Amino acid sequence: MQTINILLSSSMSKNEYAFIFPLGVNQGKLQSLGLRINFVSGLSAKVFDCNVLIVSSHFARQNDWWSESKKDFMFKFFENAKTRIDHLVWADMGDSTGATHFEVLKYVCKYLKGALLKNRKLYLNFHYGSRYFTDYYHRNYQIEDTDPGEPHLNFIPAEGDLQKVQLSWNQAFINYSYLGFYYDRVKRKVNFLPYAHIGSFSPPESKKSSHLQCRISANYRRNTVAFQRKRIREELRNRIPTNRVNRRKFFAEMKQSRVVLSPFGWGEICYRDFEAIVAGAVLLKPDVSHMETWPDLYIENKTCIYFDWDLSNLVESIHEIDSREKELISIAKESQRAYGYYLFDRNGKQEFCERFCTLMSFED
Repeated sequence: MQTINILLSSSMSKNEYAFIFPLGVNQGKLQSLGLRINFVSGLSAKVFDCNVLIVSSHFARQNDWWSESKKDFMFKFFENAKTRIDHLVWADMGDSTGATHFEVLKYVCKYLKGALLKNRKLYLNFHYGSRYFTDYYHRNYQIEDTDPGEPHLNFIPAEGDLQKVQLSWNQAFINYSYLGFYYDRVKRKVNFLPYAHIGSFSPPESKKSSHLQCRISANYRRNTVAFQRKRIREELRNRIPTNRVNRRKFFAEMKQSRVVLSPFGWGEICYRDFEAIVAGAVLLKPDVSHMETWPDLYIENKTCIYFDWDLSNLVESIHEIDSREKELISIAKESQRAYGYYLFDRNGKQEFCERFCTLMSFED
């Protein structure tokens, strides 16, 4: 039996919860496969009572480990851990292919991340704003940030260390229903509550009163992050309302929309992506063909539709919604089938467990 401790922040973030959710759901099956999982939140001696220690990037952030005054402490902790356990693993909880923490690579056996650049060698280049898409808007539109981001997010790794960077899973597994949002907030505080999947999806073939929904905020402190959203709001200004609404209305509108537009936020992956699928809508997404993620619900014209980062074909895509209704219903059904496989199907859960077992295997 291999014991795996996962070191989480004491006030667990939503992304951390999404990371541990499938581990909690499948804890019994994983134990039958020889993996015992423990979730820990402090630096007591018990943190090293394991074969593998997975450190959440949000634990490091909560404890200010990246500050100049504490970074040495973090690296000494890693060195100490390596003398007391078999394997040290870093779990990047971000929802971007970028904003990496590659300074830890020389200390860890593996670096897990739920969304990665397909071309790993792109990590050997500097990206303005520490993200692939923010670099695009900086280079092509001369968008500048007053805050370029913490230095550790722009660390260029040694090429040989990139083999440690491995794809884990994205935020798909938690309950993205209207009530699920509130249940999960309580669950993150009350550990003895069961892990609760969404019960069902809204049928894509139902009659829709709206062809498109796009309720978004553009209030980001980084200009390069906000730029895409601001341009989208401008493009849609005389077409549909884009201002934020309360959660109840937001979910009601999604269920009545054939297509939901979900731009990038701090990362390419947004919670809205999964909410749209649950609501029976087609996900309209900026092109994410540069991204590798799992489960992959971003397959163009199969589980979602794309538009270009320069928005040159956004209006065209919107105009085609009515004429593509049957095709869009088919895409929405396929996205729900693919999503439901990993949430509900026994084989999908088995696939997750086997994936985690592979991630937890190490060469001597």
